Amino acid sequence: MTTSTAPRMGLTYTDEDHDTLLGMLREGASTGEIALALGRTIKSVEQRARKLLPPGQRHCPLDRVMPTLAKVCAEPGYDWRATVCLDDPPAPINKIVRSGIEGLESPELVEFAHDLAVCFPQGPMFESVTAEVRKRGLVGDVVRRHELHRRLREEPDPDQAYEISTAWADAVGFGRPFGYHRDYEPIWG
Repeated sequence: MTTSTAPRMGLTYTDEDHDTLLGMLREGASTGEIALALGRTIKSVEQRARKLLPPGQRHCPLDRVMPTLAKVCAEPGYDWRATVCLDDPPAPINKIVRSGIEGLESPELVEFAHDLAVCFPQGPMFESVTAEVRKRGLVGDVVRRHELHRRLREEPDPDQAYEISTAWADAVGFGRPFGYHRDYEPIWG
C-alpha cells in the first residue's frame, strides 16, 4: 500500500481503529485488508498490532505479529485496553560468575598469592596471580600476610618485620606496597 492509498498515515490510532483492527483480525481478514480499511500502511498496522500483544510477546518477529495477535484476541476476555497499559517484564539480571583467579574474593586471593609465593614463586600461574594482586591493590595485604607468616614461623624482631616482609614481596615479584603503614590491621584479623 502506498502513501497515496494510506490517507490516515501518521495520525494517532483511535479506540475505534483498535476495535476495527481486532474485529477484522477475528473474522480472518488479511493485514492488507485491515490496512486498507484503516487507511494505513501494512507496516503501520503490524507495528500497532505488536503494541496490542500482551507483554512478553511484543518482541516476536514482525511476520508473526498478526497470527499471534489473532490467537490472543480469539481468547474470551481479551481486553486490549488493559493489555496496552501493561509494561513489558524487566529484563532478567544475570549474575556474572567469575572463575579462576578473577573468581577469588580478595581475602582468598591474598591467601592464595602468599601461599603460592612461599612455595613456588615463578611461572605463568604465579605471574597471573601477581598481576591480579596488583590490579586489585592487594600487595600491602600480601605483605601483611607474610608478616603474620614470619611471626608464626620465626618470631622476628617486630621492628624488622615490615622490612623483611617488604623485601620478600619485592623478591618474589609483588613489588612494594605503596601507602602501607605498619599500624594497619591485617585483613584476616
